[in-house]
This record gives sequence, structure tokens and C-alpha cells, in this order.
Amino acid sequence: MGSIVQELQMEAMSSTSNISGLLRKSLVVARKLKIKDFEDWVNQELNGYSEEVPEYREISGNIQYLDVYNGWYPAFIRDEKTADLFRKSKLYHPITEIEDLVNRESKYLAIEIPQILQNSLLKLFNEIESAQFRLCFLKLKGC
Repeated sequence: MGSIVQELQMEAMSSTSNISGLLRKSLVVARKLKIKDFEDWVNQELNGYSEEVPEYREISGNIQYLDVYNGWYPAFIRDEKTADLFRKSKLYHPITEIEDLVNRESKYLAIEIPQILQNSLLKLFNEIESAQFRLCFLKLKGC
């Protein structure tokens, strides 16, 4: 049997490995080798971010609102700068939650917009009295 570093390398090259498993093994390696920065990063990936989020965890999608009678509809905002404020999101979630979202049987990945932003959207869409908003992304598995 090889070292844990070699095992990690082999698993990283396998298309069947999951990210959370790789990160847990990486945490063991970081602790063994006493690489504090790497250990801190792995811990944040596994447990979620509380403050600053790396750039690769910033995503953008399409805003949708839920009409309780007819389902989800696109929410169009005329002003592009304003629309960009709502289209972008930071993924603070633990990697296991992100894996769960990605692995669901749906061609879309949907993330609920925080309530404070939903309240602002309701003000923009004054004809809508109450709604639930979400960011929606087309999932491209295997890409």
C-alpha cells in the first residue's frame, strides 16, 4: 500500500471520486505535513465559508420568481447594473451541500436568494405582492 499522498493523487485522477472525499483525505495530509494554510482552506471547503469567499465560488444565474398558481417564471430587470446585483451569488455552503445540489435529478441548479434581497426584488416588481425568488443555473454534467 502506498502513502496517503499517493492515494490522494490516484483518487484525484479518478472520474469516480467525489470532491468531499478528496477534501477529507487532503485534510489528513495537510495536518500530517503541517501545512496550515492548506488545512484552513480545506476546512472552509468542508464546513462552509463564514466571511470571504474565493472567486471560484462566485456564480451568476437567472433570477426567477414563483407564481403560486403557475410555477417559476423569469424575472426581468431592465437596468443591467441592478440585474447584475441580483444575478450574482457567493456559495458559502459546505462542499457536501453543493455536491447534493449538483447531483439532484434536475437539469437546473437553483439557489434561494437571501430574504433581504427578495424583499428588494418585491419592491422592484410592485405588481407582485409576494413571491419567492431564486437563482437558476443550467447544469452541464460532464463538462
